[in-house]
Amino acid sequence: MKNLIVLFALTASACFGQTMNQAAIVPDANMISLMDEAKQLMKIREDVPLPEIYPATFDYLKSMVCNGSSYCPVTAVYTSNKIYYRQDLNFNDLHSKSILVHEFVHHIQANIGYRAVNCDIWYKNEKEAYRLQAKYLRNNDQDDTSVREAVRIIKCP
Repeated sequence: MKNLIVLFALTASACFGQTMNQAAIVPDANMISLMDEAKQLMKIREDVPLPEIYPATFDYLKSMVCNGSSYCPVTAVYTSNKIYYRQDLNFNDLHSKSILVHEFVHHIQANIGYRAVNCDIWYKNEKEAYRLQAKYLRNNDQDDTSVREAVRIIKCP
């Protein structure tokens, strides 16, 4: 069975005291098309600028969201117009692409005013991102089981 994909969206403006000395990548045509795909899935016509996108180590991502938990299979994080993704993701793989679609959904949500001001709204936003990630996979003839399973275990941070 594929590893469960767990993604986190944060509205914090800082990376919890951690710093990363790596520059944002220049989004390629593939990433731009994934942002467009997320907009189409959300039925958004507004212009939304691309976020800054950073590859990061698993340890760095864990330091951002896991609060010392030993089990925290984080793959990507969205926070303050920035996406951090695990640097070993292969964006030739549709499941890895779906992770970016999920994070682009959070970026679009934040840019059109869907602020996660409480756990109910955070959960609603997260559920929408997982639903659209699963739809992206199905649209590309891929299994979405791991994404559907992830919705069952997410908890408000």
